[in-house]
This record gives sequence, structure tokens and C-alpha cells, in this order.
Amino acid sequence: LCCGHARKYGADDLGFLRVLVNRLRDELPLDPPRTYSAGVSNGGMMSYRLAAELPDLFAAICSVAGHMMIETPPAESPVSVLHFHGTADEFTPHLGGRGPRSPSQTQFPPLEETIRHWVRACHCDPEPRRVRWVDSSGLEIRRDEYREAGLPQDQTPREVIYYEIAGGGHTWPGRKPTLDFLGR
Repeated sequence: LCCGHARKYGADDLGFLRVLVNRLRDELPLDPPRTYSAGVSNGGMMSYRLAAELPDLFAAICSVAGHMMIETPPAESPVSVLHFHGTADEFTPHLGGRGPRSPSQTQFPPLEETIRHWVRACHCDPEPRRVRWVDSSGLEIRRDEYREAGLPQDQTPREVIYYEIAGGGHTWPGRKPTLDFLGR
């Protein structure tokens, strides 16, 4: 991914997670069409990597404040995407670039590129259904929903859903940050 111990030491995260998911499926009554990956920050970046490189294991992923950091994502994917990102994130800026508080000083791509890629990969209508509101803490939320079109009624469409949180920081939405410097 972008940074951290696993990258520094060349850990085989994908191999480990493939084995883990398959072992869990062998030992527990998991439903493969309802297996998801979710993570915040570097964990969100890992979720994108799993969607791109192990799409047979996951029905959908959720990334919170984590950009897609792989250079050659697949042209198409069966994996739906849910993404949350604050516009005041000083660690992984939604507009891309280096976050002023980023410990790794990683150069992030604009999040808009990631969303557009997944919209194309999932064969979604490029025009989102957009809804805006203000939450109970006063933050303005924008929800863009892109849905796969042209499927028979008996098939579940793939989706890309992006929540942009105006003034939101590097945090899990709806949860009070454990550290104030992460933002709202």
C-alpha cells in the first residue's frame, strides 16, 4: 500500500488475507455473496487493493479516508464500493497531494479519480444520484450514488457510493474521534 510496516518489509498481505478468508469460509457458515472488507485510512487503501486484486473474495468494500493506491487497477470489477471522506482531512486529502499532517508524506491521487475509475469498472451510470443534508453535528454531507444500469431484474446491480463530509477530518463518520487532532 502507501506506507507502513507491511510495505517496508514486503509482507504478502494479499496472500495472508486470501488464506484467512478461505479458512474462515471453511470453518464458519459465511455467505460469500455477503462478504465485505472495510477499513479506515491504510485499511481503506487495503480494501481497495482487495477489490482490485482479489475480487472473487468480496461482494463490496468500504473505504473511509483511504485512497486507492495501486497503479494498475482492473478495467472492470464485480466489487461494489462505498467511500467516506472528509474535506478537511489533513492526512489523506480528498483532493489529493500530501497531507500536511501525514506521517509518511505520501503523495495521494485525487479521490475523484478513484471514484470515476470504480464507476467505469462497475459499469455504472456516470451521472450520480446526488443528495445533500446537514447532520446533527452541523457537517454538510453529500452522497453520490452510481448504479449499474441495464441488468435483468433478478440481478443485483453494482454500486459506487461516495459520501463527502464537508469539514470532516481523518475519522470514522458518525463516531467521536478518539484523538482530537484527527478532526471532526
